[in-house]
Amino acid sequence: MEHSFKDDEQEFQRKLVVAIEERKQAFMLQNEAASVSYCQAELEKLTEPLKESVSSGVFSVPGGHSLYLEAKKKVEQGYEQVPRKGVKAKEILKSFLKSQATVEKSILQSDKALTDGQRAIAAEQTKKEVAEKERELLRQKQKEQEQVMEAQERSFRENIAKLQEKMERERETLLREQEKMLEHKLKRQKNTLDMASEIHMLDPMCLIENTEDQLVINQQALGILSAIQQPVVVVAIVGLYRTGKSYLMNKLAGKKTGFSLGSTVQSHTKGIWMWCVPHPQKSGHTLVLLDTEGLEDVEKGDNQNDCWIFALAVLLSSTFIYNSIGTINQQAMDQLHYVTELTDLIKSKSSPEQSGVDDSANFVGFFPTFVWALRDFSLELEANGKSITADEYLEHSLTLKKGSDKKSENFNKPRLCIRKFFPKRKCFVFDRPAQRKYLSKLETIREEELSGEFVEQVAEFTSYIFTYSNVKTLSGGIIVNGPRKSSLVLPIWASHLLL
Repeated sequence: MEHSFKDDEQEFQRKLVVAIEERKQAFMLQNEAASVSYCQAELEKLTEPLKESVSSGVFSVPGGHSLYLEAKKKVEQGYEQVPRKGVKAKEILKSFLKSQATVEKSILQSDKALTDGQRAIAAEQTKKEVAEKERELLRQKQKEQEQVMEAQERSFRENIAKLQEKMERERETLLREQEKMLEHKLKRQKNTLDMASEIHMLDPMCLIENTEDQLVINQQALGILSAIQQPVVVVAIVGLYRTGKSYLMNKLAGKKTGFSLGSTVQSHTKGIWMWCVPHPQKSGHTLVLLDTEGLEDVEKGDNQNDCWIFALAVLLSSTFIYNSIGTINQQAMDQLHYVTELTDLIKSKSSPEQSGVDDSANFVGFFPTFVWALRDFSLELEANGKSITADEYLEHSLTLKKGSDKKSENFNKPRLCIRKFFPKRKCFVFDRPAQRKYLSKLETIREEELSGEFVEQVAEFTSYIFTYSNVKTLSGGIIVNGPRKSSLVLPIWASHLLL
């Protein structure tokens, strides 16, 4: 208790009250000063546009006083929205309004000072502006109506177009369905006709008989050929006797036996033999295989007879295979002398009166593709130290020799004829098919006993013939079928050659 406070006369309390009052007054003065400064600054920002309008004469027009009052009212409204203005907010606003009394009075006097003429002009201008606005509204309304009408018309056209498209689609669908039905019906009829016209010859038959050096058409074979209604792909093979032509033709027929394979030094095939089979890859086509007797048979002794067989094979075929043994050397080219005599033979037999005219180019259009089959080929396909293909080997062998002497002419003649008459050329090389003891039994030995390379080469050869041999066509692109081949090709060409 010795530290207790005793204020019996309340002196301390009176001093405390006085100190608090003084503090309060000081705080209020400070708060008022801050309110005044803040409100004046905010009001200054709000009145800046008003002052600029007054300075620039915005209110010096008829009705300027009303415009001024509106602008001043915006300032007051903006001021009311300012937060935390403090205790002097109303006092500062009142002081501002009082300061604007003189400006307002001046604007009011200026507004009243305007002449009646000016007011009339202003009123007339106002009327014009109102009228123009009405006209603009009318134009806008008219434009909107036009846009509505255009939209309605566009919608109508679109609906019409959609209806037409729908009708066209339905019509096309109906036509397609009708075409499919008709195509299906025609296909069934065609299949029926194809089945009826498809020839299934179990064995080859002689088409051109060679009797006593005379070539005669076998009428029975011609009748079979005439019965074929389908387009025909004709593959003929020509070559020296005993070079294995018939073996390749049996492979094309898909048979081991058929065309006769000789096993002696005598020529086995006589004349031209025909085998008509369904084409293995082209549905609705007939593959006609023509195997010819060997050329330069020592027992025949008539070179002209060989020329006729060579010419017939060329003219009747769409793919012409020349079969030879070994490489393409000068001897092989010399053995192809038939091609050099082909033009003269055709011209002299078909148009004797024009035999002096060189129209051989006319024949090229329906000449066949030339395929050279090189049998028992043992060389490496190489030229100038680089590997080449069989086709490149053929083209290299057909290279002409420069010079105009007799030797160069004889060298170039068969090559020129091949290049001229057979623009489409292909070459295949075949290894020896088997050991010597099996060569006379090729039609009976199993495929496993044949050389693997030979089997692959034969498969490549037959695949090419099946895929790329075209339908036989005549001049003008006329597709040949059995009746056309028998009624057009044989009488026109063969009848002359067989005389």
